[in-house]
Amino acid sequence: MMLRGKKHWKWIFTAIVSCICLSIGAQCFPVDIIKKNLQASVASFSEEASYPEIIRHYKGGQLDDCTDALILNIAGYDGNESVLIRAMANYRTTTGNDPCADLRSFQKKNGEVSVKEYTRYWFGNLFFIKLMLLFFDYSDMQMWNQMIQIGLLVYVIYLFIKRKMEKFCIPLLLSVFLLMPVIIPLSLQFSSVYYITLITMILIIHSSGTFIEKMQGGGYLAIFACVGIITNWLDLLTYPLLTLGMPLVLILLIAGEKGEEVRVDTIMKLSIAWGAGYGGMWILKWALASVILGRNVFKEAFYQITFRVSQEYNGNYITRPGVVKRNLGVIENFPYLTICIAAFIYGIIRILNVIRKKRVKIKFFRKTAISYIFIASMPFIWYGVLVQHSWMHVWFTYRNLAISVFSIFTLLYQFDSYCMVASLNEVRDENISSHTRKGGFQRNSQ
Repeated sequence: MMLRGKKHWKWIFTAIVSCICLSIGAQCFPVDIIKKNLQASVASFSEEASYPEIIRHYKGGQLDDCTDALILNIAGYDGNESVLIRAMANYRTTTGNDPCADLRSFQKKNGEVSVKEYTRYWFGNLFFIKLMLLFFDYSDMQMWNQMIQIGLLVYVIYLFIKRKMEKFCIPLLLSVFLLMPVIIPLSLQFSSVYYITLITMILIIHSSGTFIEKMQGGGYLAIFACVGIITNWLDLLTYPLLTLGMPLVLILLIAGEKGEEVRVDTIMKLSIAWGAGYGGMWILKWALASVILGRNVFKEAFYQITFRVSQEYNGNYITRPGVVKRNLGVIENFPYLTICIAAFIYGIIRILNVIRKKRVKIKFFRKTAISYIFIASMPFIWYGVLVQHSWMHVWFTYRNLAISVFSIFTLLYQFDSYCMVASLNEVRDENISSHTRKGGFQRNSQ
C-alpha cells in the first residue's frame, strides 16, 4: 500500500495550504467585536483555580481553564504587526500573572501590560474561536460544543447501527466514557482532538463501500496523513494520539466484518503517514516562523522537546513504569471499572454462545489480532517517549488510553464474527464429506 497518483498528493497539499490560509485569515477578524464577547467571557473563569475540578476526586473531571484563557488572550490581541507576523507569533498581552488573570485584565492600557508570543504551536483553532467570538461569548461556545459533540457521537452510533455493526457500539461507548464526554465540551483545549476523531471515523465509515480500493490504492494513507496535519494544526499536545488510534481500530473493525485480514505492517504504514503529517506540519510551522520572525524558532522548539521527553519533574526522577501507572490510575475508579467488567463478561458470553450453538473450531484471524494488540499498545509507547509531559499533564494525557479500551473490546466483540466464519467453513466441509460418502461428490485429496 502506497500513495498512488496525483489525487492523493493533492489532498495532502490542499490540507496544508488550507491550514496556513485559515491561520492567516484568523488575524483578519475585527477585534473590537471580539473584545466585547471576551469581556462577557471573563465571568466564566474562576479566580480561585486555573484547573477547576468539575467532578471531585476524578482527575478526568478537571478543566484546563488556564490554556483556554491563553487561547482567548491570543484571540483578543490587536497589535499593529502584519497578519503574517501575528499568525506566526501568536501574540498575547500579559500582566505577568497566569492566563486567567491576564484575561480578567486584558482591557487595560498597553502601558500596564507586556506582550508575549507563543510560536511553537499553530493555534489553528483560533480561526474557529474568533469566528464564534464575533457572535457568542465563552459560555455560549461551551454550549455549542456540547450540542455539536453529542450530535456527532449520535451520528457515529447511527452509522454503526446502519452498517450492521451495532455490537461495536459497546466498545465505542466504553472508550467515549473514558474520555469524560461531559468535560470535553467545557474546554476548548480538549475539544479539537475529539472533533477530529469523530469526523474522521464518520468519513471512514462512509468510505467503507470502497474499502478495498482505498486500502490498496493508498487512499487511506492520504487520509491519515491529512488527519495528522489537521491534528497538529489544531491541537496543543493534549491527547493527539486519539486521532490516529481510534480510526485505526475502525479500519480493523470494518476489515474484519468484510472477512479481510489487516496485517500489522499495514497499520504501521498508516501510522507513519499520520506521523509524517503530524510531525511535518510542526516542522513547517517552525520553519515559517523562523523566516517570518527572523529568528531561530527551531532552537526554542527543540528545547521544549527535550523538556517534554525528559525523566525529571520538579527535581524528581520519573520512571516510565511510574508514568504508565499514574495514567492508568486516573481510570481506576469503581464506576468505570464496573462497566468495563460487565462489558467484558458480556463479550465472553457472546463468544461462548456462538461456540456452543455452532459447535465450531474457532478460526482466529491472527494477523488482525496482532494489529489490534499493536494499536492497544500505542498509548504506552507514547507515555514511554513523552515521559515528563505524560506525568505533568496526566489529567488529560490519560485520555490516550481510550485507544486501548476501544481496540481490546473491539477485538473481543469481533471474536464471534470469526466464529461465524469458521462455522460456515465447517458446514461446507461437512457437506462435502456427506456427498463423498454418498458417492455424489469426490473431494480433492490435495
